[in-house]
Amino acid sequence: MKNIIVHRENEVSLDFIEEINFLFKSKLLDDKCDFLGKGSCGNVYSYKGYAIKICKDEKREIYDTFILNNLDEYECFPNLYFYIPGKLMVTELITGPMIENVIETEVVAVSNWVNQLKDTFDYCISKNIVPIDLNEKNVMLTLEGQPKIVDVGSFEILKNIEQLEKAKYRYYKDLEFVERTYNDSHTYRLKFKNAI
Repeated sequence: MKNIIVHRENEVSLDFIEEINFLFKSKLLDDKCDFLGKGSCGNVYSYKGYAIKICKDEKREIYDTFILNNLDEYECFPNLYFYIPGKLMVTELITGPMIENVIETEVVAVSNWVNQLKDTFDYCISKNIVPIDLNEKNVMLTLEGQPKIVDVGSFEILKNIEQLEKAKYRYYKDLEFVERTYNDSHTYRLKFKNAI
């Protein structure tokens, strides 16, 4: 169990942690887990109600884990249960659809999602983190309709107040455009381009 960092001790058993560690070390994830797809970090699997994200870039994965470790208490991010630095992380499994697959049909929900994402952005900024490249492909919905940002691969940590304010201004402008355009035409695909 060396090098395994448990983030939510009361929510995941020691046996499960050892099982995941064994599957990873034995290279059995492809055989024993359901493949969900590829994220910015690497392959993502489903196993016993959890998501397992395997890193393809050790430095990037350490960075992603650090960001999620600082954000997962907030409702728009999946819970982080444990991780092996630079190797894998185990998070909450989100079983609903990507926003991109439902945005055209969910007329009433769009304003609610936009408001939740605005609140999420404020929370990220309070932690000096900017969610760059937040788009319809990395926001999923839980079965209850809660948006969850499942890919933090392009998020940036900023200490410069001027850069944080600039990012905040661009982000809100994009969100207002999304809400206004969607409500006017019902055809807009959610896409934020809040580069710094």
